[in-house]
Amino acid sequence: MAVGRLDDVGGCSLFAACDADIDPIPAVGRLCVAFELWRRAPEWAFWRMMPPFPLVHIADAILLIIAAEALFLTHRATRGGPALARFLPNLISGAFLVLALRLALGGAHWLALLACLAGSFAAHLYDLWRMHR
Repeated sequence: MAVGRLDDVGGCSLFAACDADIDPIPAVGRLCVAFELWRRAPEWAFWRMMPPFPLVHIADAILLIIAAEALFLTHRATRGGPALARFLPNLISGAFLVLALRLALGGAHWLALLACLAGSFAAHLYDLWRMHR
């Protein structure tokens, strides 16, 4: 089996029949051909075949997990576990970052993103100040 080339307009004339019993394409060549097919035909990409799923919901799920973690740590702190003040700045900064991601995926105004990032930065600064005092 002999190998042709992709023409410049994106048509696939990749494999032309031949009488040879050996495979003239080494493994690296197969990888290059697969990459070229993927690059020239983006409708074959896996994200085009998947059903549409709003990425905003993934950020919402992460925010719910952060809230559940905060509730769990609050419950543990009332029963003699580690102090909540030890974990709270990290939870707050992470929640602000995920909220910024959610707003960016939802197409929010850039000032809302800036406010979330500033809140995350402030929580990180407080955490650093608390650790080094």
